[in-house]
Amino acid sequence: MRDINLLPQSYRTAPVVNVPQVVVAGALIVFLLYVAWFMFYINLSKIPELKKDIATSEKLIRKYSSGYKQYQRLKESERIVSNYKSVVESLNRKRTSAYAVFREQKALPEGVELTGSIYQSNGSLIIKGLSPSLGAINELVTNINRGHNFNHLSGARLERVYLQDNTGRYEFEISCTLRAGGEKKK
Repeated sequence: MRDINLLPQSYRTAPVVNVPQVVVAGALIVFLLYVAWFMFYINLSKIPELKKDIATSEKLIRKYSSGYKQYQRLKESERIVSNYKSVVESLNRKRTSAYAVFREQKALPEGVELTGSIYQSNGSLIIKGLSPSLGAINELVTNINRGHNFNHLSGARLERVYLQDNTGRYEFEISCTLRAGGEKKK
């Protein structure tokens, strides 16, 4: 027997499954699965190539890491040397050599050469040099003791004199007392 539905169309129940919608949904799902598989397969074929790239990159990292560490150490050393260099340059700008001071004040007799000066912790300054004669050394000591341009030096006295055999010149050391701030001589 067959069922006959005599209800108007608006009251009738809709079929549970709409065949065209199921076919479209199934086709869409199959298409999405195919796209996902295709993308996975393309990336799957690149895995050996990517593994080679990773191995090469790791070798380069190991190769250059020691060089990079050395580069960092050199940069740090350069920074430290640069700091020391700036300190030395600053000190050199502030320092006036004894030779330049004596030359400028015309206190250095003819033929006398200063070879060095040593500041000692007890407040004295030792001036070393070479002279062609004992008279020139005496003139230098007198210039230091009497010169009004050397307010920071006093009590100059000759400590040592040696005659150099091969040149006929005298090597000398003069000791002076340094006063702070260039106090006036009494």
